[in-house]
Amino acid sequence: MTDLQPSLVPLVSFVILIAIIGIVGRILISTKWRHRTISHLKDVALWVLIFGWIIYVIGYWQYYDEKLNLVALVFRSFLSSVGMFALQSDLQYFIQESVKESPLFLGIFAIIHFLAALVSAIFLVNVVGFKLVSWMKMRRADGQDLFIFWGLNDNSITLAEDIHRKQVNGLVIFVGTAQDSDNGNHELSVSSLINGKTQRKDRIRKIEEELNAVITYCTDELPSESNMIEGDNILGKIKLWTLAKIIAKSKEFRVRFFFLSDNEGKNLEYISSFLCAISKKDVVLSECKQLDLYCKARKNKENGVFEKLAYLKKDQMVPNVHLVDSANLSVQMLKKNVAYQPVSFVDVKINRAAVDSQFTALVLGFGATGRDAVRFLYEFGALPDVSGKKSPFKCYVLDRRMDELKGTFYNNSPSLKGKSELELQSTNVLSIDFWERVKSIIDNINYIVIALGDDHLGIQIAIDLLELAYKHRRTLHHFKIFIRSYDQESEAKMEEMVRFYHDKTEGNIVMFGKVGDLYSFSNIVDDESLKEAMTFYAGYANAATIKEKWEERHMMKNKKKEDITLGDINAILRKERQDIANSMHIDTKLALVGMTRNSNGNMFDSLSDAQLRNIAICEHLRWNASHEVLGYIYSSKTDDLRKTHQCLREWDDLSKEYQSYDYEVWEQTKAILKSKDHLELK
Repeated sequence: MTDLQPSLVPLVSFVILIAIIGIVGRILISTKWRHRTISHLKDVALWVLIFGWIIYVIGYWQYYDEKLNLVALVFRSFLSSVGMFALQSDLQYFIQESVKESPLFLGIFAIIHFLAALVSAIFLVNVVGFKLVSWMKMRRADGQDLFIFWGLNDNSITLAEDIHRKQVNGLVIFVGTAQDSDNGNHELSVSSLINGKTQRKDRIRKIEEELNAVITYCTDELPSESNMIEGDNILGKIKLWTLAKIIAKSKEFRVRFFFLSDNEGKNLEYISSFLCAISKKDVVLSECKQLDLYCKARKNKENGVFEKLAYLKKDQMVPNVHLVDSANLSVQMLKKNVAYQPVSFVDVKINRAAVDSQFTALVLGFGATGRDAVRFLYEFGALPDVSGKKSPFKCYVLDRRMDELKGTFYNNSPSLKGKSELELQSTNVLSIDFWERVKSIIDNINYIVIALGDDHLGIQIAIDLLELAYKHRRTLHHFKIFIRSYDQESEAKMEEMVRFYHDKTEGNIVMFGKVGDLYSFSNIVDDESLKEAMTFYAGYANAATIKEKWEERHMMKNKKKEDITLGDINAILRKERQDIANSMHIDTKLALVGMTRNSNGNMFDSLSDAQLRNIAICEHLRWNASHEVLGYIYSSKTDDLRKTHQCLREWDDLSKEYQSYDYEVWEQTKAILKSKDHLELK
């Protein structure tokens, strides 16, 4: 091969060298360029491989001392090109005297080999470098609050994003597990590692670059109880020594573990292992002063045992276990917004603080979200009419598996069985019977909740119901359709559809349960509803001259651990639920008298006796409904183990003393709203 213009070779080489230096510099300096380079690394590697193949074809054709046939030429050139990425050069096989006379060939050959080495270096940094950086960050970490996420799942990343966005002090650590490494689809193959577009690689990049968090990895499963001994180190057993050292440094701070994968069984298994390790005096975990375990699992009687264990342990250091129930959280989003509470879907007579119309709901799907929606609507839909009685309420619940589901529901809430206010029917939403049934009641329905567990089917049914409402209703006033989002991957598409119908109608379709809304710092870690409930209790306790603080009541510090019974635990949890409900119910009471939280403070003291009486009655109606949902029945004696209560009666049947408690709820509501500084809680 002869160079036609050898004088241009130095100039061309210099220009190419400057261009390469510029590109490498941009990659090192600019995060945007780094992301772009890594995301296109597979494409770059392919082009380098092709050009390397071409240059080796030329080399073996022009400068090899043996004559190769076409097949040998092509395959040997390809193998040499692949070897470039392992920093291997086959230049020695060429006739050196002839090659030296071709500086252009040598220049191009060197550039291609340099690019291959650069691709390999970026690949290694992308795979190994992040782990090294995370390890160095962990080694240098001092004692501080820790947020430790078990697994590289979307729920954990969403919560970590919100922690980062709110600039919460503390170190965020992700623990990659065996499931994250394999994920069941061979993500550790060469192809997937080079391809920066895989879901796992995107998660890792987001965690370490955007969230400034660190990742450590364990490939072993947590040991079973039988494999733990007294004074063991559960983290050390799975080779998380660096994490164990960080926790040991942070034992005076708050340490939080999050098990938020969609595998509820695995999450509960992890919680069990940690609790077992602590009970056996784990040398690291048992030294933590404040340890919280957050577990994504359904809030039911079985899983609730984990939250109750703290009351039965005799050890001083007992972690707080928090069940993170996505179904419950999604319904809480509706409960916290007064615009989505039943009081906003009825006619209100403000001068009487009373309701003058019926509230009618339709719930499609009786799974976890559907059941929680029914409980919410039944409790917050208990509103007083002008005579002080419960206003008309009706809730239709449809599910194709209703015959299987309603038995457990009624068993857990026996007071609801036989009530005409609830109508549970076994119906398939795709059947003609369903649509005929809906047509017969659509004109009276105020509130529709779609919780079918399928986003595609849910939005389809929502649009069909909206069109049906336009055909058969006189007005869409006091009418909304709430559709639960289940799949984060289809969230954006579903949100776009909902936004279209929301903007082009009267805002009649509302989407709820988005992952970003559920897994937020204020919603899970810094629970705003709980904080307001603690404020509510502090004011109530102060008015009733109760000296016991929230935390003292919560841990029953006035009792010995061995004397605490299941009835005692049920009583505490019931009272705390009522404080939380009272804080959320503030907006309902305000709506009944035509006020909001921003109303002038003097307005709170200007209510008539009729208004005050109905607000107190409203509180008693809500309290009755909440206890019926919890499974309580009336008895002349209150017993939290047998779930009986003497106040589950009509308002007029209560003594003046018990009626005064309902009046006191409004007094504390006023105090909270008028106060600029919350009471000291602890």
